[in-house]
Amino acid sequence: MEGSDVYEVLRGAGVHTLYHANTVITSCTFLQIGGLASRGHVERHDMPQTPQNSDPLDKRFGIFNDVFTDGVDVHNRASTRNYYGPVLFALPLDVLIGLPPRAEVLVTRDNPVNWNLGAREADRYFLTEAELREGYTFGDFGKHVTFRLPDGLLRFPEGPLEVVLDDPHATLPNSKDAYPVALSLLRRAARRGGVRIEITKRQCNSWCTCLTGNARSYDRSDIRQMFAGEP
Repeated sequence: MEGSDVYEVLRGAGVHTLYHANTVITSCTFLQIGGLASRGHVERHDMPQTPQNSDPLDKRFGIFNDVFTDGVDVHNRASTRNYYGPVLFALPLDVLIGLPPRAEVLVTRDNPVNWNLGAREADRYFLTEAELREGYTFGDFGKHVTFRLPDGLLRFPEGPLEVVLDDPHATLPNSKDAYPVALSLLRRAARRGGVRIEITKRQCNSWCTCLTGNARSYDRSDIRQMFAGEP
């Protein structure tokens, strides 16, 4: 679909921002190149990014070169940490307007981890504006807004880039506090990429489980992989 078609449907559904969560190392790569990049783009240019278990399957599905975003802040809405990482990029919805030639915007019907290899394109995506308008529900985590771009890079819009950074209240293996280390790495990467950035610390609600020992909590995750500037 055209970006403008998806824009109208999402705006009507109450979406004002598109979000992308990732680790600090991958986010630093994005900041240095000036946009959200597909896994394939980063791999082709031999830049740093955190490995993901879904990479082999994404290649088989043909989505390794797509850029994925959500219409909701998953951490905030689910009250637990985002599995993909502690750095949340917040892009205005109008990033859908004025995309480069040959750009395509697709919205998934379900998270690709639930796809079957033999499924049709129509089973995986909303193919028309009418289908999307009928089937899109605000806050459904499975309905990803994906960008299929010629070079696999969705450039950041003009103006300050909004980023939310989680604080795990944990230390790295070198005994340094993870949050200020991550903050410094992101700011340095933004300077190198010439990106104006506004980073705010996430303020969780009182019932958020990101620190309480649940399956996706930070006290049961690899803090070094999530927050340090190393693979």
